[in-house]
Amino acid sequence: MGMFKRVYGLKNLIIIFSLLLAFIFAVVDISIAAQEAEEEDYIVRTKKVSGEISMIRPTFISIIYAQKRREYKDYEAMFLLDEEVKYTRRAFDELKMGDEIDVVYDEYSKLEINPETGEEEEKFVKRETKEIKFVNPALKKGLISK
Repeated sequence: MGMFKRVYGLKNLIIIFSLLLAFIFAVVDISIAAQEAEEEDYIVRTKKVSGEISMIRPTFISIIYAQKRREYKDYEAMFLLDEEVKYTRRAFDELKMGDEIDVVYDEYSKLEINPETGEEEEKFVKRETKEIKFVNPALKKGLISK
């Protein structure tokens, strides 16, 4: 029986060691792929948009930046937030729905060949929020002056 336990334990040890090596190789492969993706040639443009906060959450902020009142259309943009975003004039906790803000962000795009036309076209990839500048507080609606 003692020999069987040793062999059985050795088989488990080999299996566990093999799974551990496979996991390590998978993590290394994923990190190499992520580094290669970061090294792609992106076209980066810094842009700014102004608007009114329509939704605010710890991970994103959404603003209405244009309206067509006759057509009842709002144009809205969402920006992801992380710890690198800089807040000017007000902290994140002080922002409220309806506040006017400016959002400075980097827009990443890359050139791809359109299979239909054969021409190079710029394709949107992502945007990174850099700074949120407070402009004006939300207007109080529904107040009647005497």
